[in-house]
Amino acid sequence: MIDIASHSVIGTITLEGSPTGVSMSPDGRHTYVATLTDWNLKGWISVIDTESLSVVDTITVENAPSDIVSTPDGSRAYVTNAAADQVSVIDLASNSVDDTITTGYAPMAVAMTSDGSLAYVTNDGSDSVSVIDTGTNSIVDTISTGDRPGSIAMALDDHYAYVTHYDSGLVSVIAIGAS
Repeated sequence: MIDIASHSVIGTITLEGSPTGVSMSPDGRHTYVATLTDWNLKGWISVIDTESLSVVDTITVENAPSDIVSTPDGSRAYVTNAAADQVSVIDLASNSVDDTITTGYAPMAVAMTSDGSLAYVTNDGSDSVSVIDTGTNSIVDTISTGDRPGSIAMALDDHYAYVTHYDSGLVSVIAIGAS
């Protein structure tokens, strides 16, 4: 935990395994951490209470969870599962996996539009980004990016997504569309 005003670490939480991705609930009450035990398909989401700084629940997510993003309304989270070529959809009210969506090969990172209608998933092994309609939990587009896409971030106005590439040092800019 980092104090924004002083730029100093004010608390730490020890988790088993290797934390790989993190997302905050919109109300700030919980932090969700994708945690990988090994590349043997084992992992989970640690649910951390931000007031007590303690793990209050774990959600089993097989297949190498690597990144997580929660929806703006706090109802669901989308978790990339690199070893299964899937994204798990987690119901945050019950803290359970509600659905899985098949993506490209080795999905690594996920970002969401500000209204929560679309999730963008980088697929390291297939050099692409899968676009998920979160209303139907289905792939509505696949965008070729080339050269091993890594992390992804959405512009605040949702007009662009920025994708890093592991091998080239490039950043791709994907036009989402002006509204």
